Amino acid sequence: MRIEPASRWTRRRDIIGDDQLRLIIHVLQPLQECDARDECATAHGPSNASRRTRAAQLAAALLLITAVALHPLAAQNPARTDVGGDSQTGGETERYLRALQLSGLAKPTNWTIRAPGSVPDRTQLLTGEHPWQTQFVSDSGRHGLRFRVLRPAARVIYNSAFPVAHADGPTWAGRGVTGELRGGFRADWGFAHVQIAPVLFLAENAPFTLANNGETGKKVFADARFPHTIDAPQRFGTGSYGRADLGNSTISLQSRALTFGVSTAAQTWGASREYPLILSGNSGGFPHAFIGTGEPLNLKILSLHARVLTGNLSQSGYSPIDTGNTQRWTSAAIFSLSPRGISGLEFGIMRFVEGIATHNTPTLAQARRVLQGAAINNSDQDETQNQIASVFFRWAFPGAGFEVYGEYAREDYSLDMRRFLQYPDDLRAYSFGLQRVLRIAAKQLSVLRFELVNAELSAADRGERGDPETKVLYRPFPLYLHGITRQGHTNNGLFLGSAEAYGGAGFRLGIDQFDARGRRSLTLERSLRLDWLPGLQATGREVHPDVLWAIGGEALRFKGHREFGVSVTTLLDLNRNLIENHDVFNLRAAFLVRGW
Repeated sequence: MRIEPASRWTRRRDIIGDDQLRLIIHVLQPLQECDARDECATAHGPSNASRRTRAAQLAAALLLITAVALHPLAAQNPARTDVGGDSQTGGETERYLRALQLSGLAKPTNWTIRAPGSVPDRTQLLTGEHPWQTQFVSDSGRHGLRFRVLRPAARVIYNSAFPVAHADGPTWAGRGVTGELRGGFRADWGFAHVQIAPVLFLAENAPFTLANNGETGKKVFADARFPHTIDAPQRFGTGSYGRADLGNSTISLQSRALTFGVSTAAQTWGASREYPLILSGNSGGFPHAFIGTGEPLNLKILSLHARVLTGNLSQSGYSPIDTGNTQRWTSAAIFSLSPRGISGLEFGIMRFVEGIATHNTPTLAQARRVLQGAAINNSDQDETQNQIASVFFRWAFPGAGFEVYGEYAREDYSLDMRRFLQYPDDLRAYSFGLQRVLRIAAKQLSVLRFELVNAELSAADRGERGDPETKVLYRPFPLYLHGITRQGHTNNGLFLGSAEAYGGAGFRLGIDQFDARGRRSLTLERSLRLDWLPGLQATGREVHPDVLWAIGGEALRFKGHREFGVSVTTLLDLNRNLIENHDVFNLRAAFLVRGW
């Protein structure tokens, strides 16, 4: 559902909780159109003063939202991190419990299938005193119908020069101010669980100079390199942009042996924390039905944890496909194994298949496609479908406070065994990471983390994926693209995997310190996402890669029934849009409040 901009202030109400807390959302009128290249001069768009005024209005509206969310209400729940409800993939609960496991303060569990409902009550994992002791309150002792209103959350994000995504889920934070609201409720009764946890966001979407993709009109907002074969807009139009998403909503039946249901919740598959290659929480979730193991099944010599899903993917308003059937179906599966006698080791395989939808929901043949054989040669290949698969591992050593993990993904298929042996790295990406606990105490826990990803071209000629006549590689061909399913590996214009895996590379080094007051983090990051543009190739100019360096700090603090989060990241984009010595500085700041 898209929020349509209004010509004047429009008020919308959302009632949360038994006390009917009213949240008032102001939607700004859209910015005026800019010229084709979107280098918005005053004569072609709103003046700087006008944009600042609208930004101030939006900021004021978001501050009002925050103030209302902080309005004191009667305590309905104890102070707690959201362990039993709206636990977001890649969020606070997940990263903290993973660190606890490495420190030996939590029982070993599977971390390669991260989806809501994988563990009915994560408080059962805790084995001793830990820094966030007072924030983890178990519901396991309660029987019968349990109902609670999820603690609402309001977040404000600001980018000074250009959009920056930090695994924000369905929220796209453009240049300027972006506001986000989360809320909902959860009900549990025996094996049955219902959670409705929508997300609403609104981005000011202020103008910035786009990379030249060789297109005109509406297409200038499309992807910089492949505007006709992937739905990954640089910018979502010229006006304010917002969307309402069902977020982490799930209806399921769960037991230790089996879980199944329908959901729109985000999930992460594989061991990677920072750069999942196939399925991550970067774009939020999508409507799907799923079935899998509730907890890993003991099969004597090993344990098995698995999940299979089928659903529909959506596109943005700037997709290459703007007529006819724009929906896609998907069928995906992951299998994670832990051998008996080797403590802490997980390894497995995942596969993701997508194609052009023929019905409102996937057919039975489409749903089971992921469990059928892969293509071996051209006669086996259905060219209307795109496939990507990976193998992964994670080995944790709780006694040493250390873990190491990695993932290797490939898209498409080799024509034959000879081609596979000749070009095993064709259309591949890999990631590798580790975590090390530096300090363990009842009141403090410190963790060092590092992860890298590489999806750049190899030194080989990539299986002759160049000009069909000269065989010269002039157009790098990264993962996530497809010639017929032309939205690529995306949902609502955002990558299902990681942006760096789209032909780029990067690393992230960070340290987290948890104590009774909350968390503090410091992160250093390098990212290469752009090294080729169609316009530059035609001119024969030397390419200077677009490289982004970032250093940021985060702080989370518990105050009674509330959590306050602040993050500040400084970014320097070298050779932005592949323009030599065109270096652009960006400041990203975010403020979060969650709780009554």
